[in-house]
Amino acid sequence: NKFYINYKNNCRYFLGSEEVLINKNIYLSKNNNFDLIFTNFLEKYKLKKKNNYFVLSEDLEIDKNVFLSKNENLIIKNGVKIVFLKDAIFLSEGEIIFQGSSENPIVIDGLNGNGSMILRNNKFNIENVVFKNLSLPKEKSKILHGGVNIIDSEVRIINSEILNSNSEDAINIISSNTNINNLKISETFADAIDIDFGKLNFTNIECSKVNNDCLDVSGAEVTGNILVTKDVLDKGLSFGEASKGKISNSSFYNNKLAVAVKDGSSLKLENYKSKENQYDFAVFNKKSEYGKSVLHIEKISELENLNILIGEENELLADKNINIKKLENSYIYNLFYNNIN
Repeated sequence: NKFYINYKNNCRYFLGSEEVLINKNIYLSKNNNFDLIFTNFLEKYKLKKKNNYFVLSEDLEIDKNVFLSKNENLIIKNGVKIVFLKDAIFLSEGEIIFQGSSENPIVIDGLNGNGSMILRNNKFNIENVVFKNLSLPKEKSKILHGGVNIIDSEVRIINSEILNSNSEDAINIISSNTNINNLKISETFADAIDIDFGKLNFTNIECSKVNNDCLDVSGAEVTGNILVTKDVLDKGLSFGEASKGKISNSSFYNNKLAVAVKDGSSLKLENYKSKENQYDFAVFNKKSEYGKSVLHIEKISELENLNILIGEENELLADKNINIKKLENSYIYNLFYNNIN
């Protein structure tokens, strides 16, 4: 079947935070099914059931796409190592409890940049897990960019790490209720954490050596305490598409831009530290269909030496006097999206 999109040449179009280029192929799916062939995870690995949960207590290797269906719930025990031998997908609609420990974490390893995970429509408890070397799902009818993708779910992430991600997002969480307590992400190809819609509550997110954004939020509600970003080549915190939130105790070191608030979003920052960033705050409109953005900052020891960019019709509110010169939104946009310095 063919589908048609009406568009105007002078307009720009986005799916989430990604711009859609009309001159390139766009894959749309009419349903929630995947086009790829999947093998039932439990049948392939012959797991035993205990108290309504199947239990994985030994290492395993994944060499083809596997799935866990809705009523097949899984516990992964501490010390288990899951290795992707090929560029396969682990898809789960069943509940998964990752029972790692600090002494024996669960390790999920995409050798040579292979493998990705899609967790959707259920509850997922991820504790003491190390994800490393993962790629993104190679499924053309879906727009999923994460090594770990969580969709329409309840998720808890505790004392976990993501290392050396080869995907556009180390972890992409979509339309979910998410609680994070201690998550570290480093050495990522592009974004570290991408939150699209839903709610996020966190304590202690740390990013280092990220090639794009550390925490990229679109259309979500966020409450957080302790966000640390270091050596981020784009934005430490990107807050857009009518997102709302409050974050306390943030530290941004050596980022291109510490904090971007854009496209109708409202963010309150308390106890903010900034050092050696090329730019500290940018409040602007990237997309014309949204109203003004507002950044409210409190309990910041020094404002005089910060490099601040405020677009016309947007606001920066502070508990100290600060002189602000408004700039054209297009000028700020070009600094961060058209590689103009």
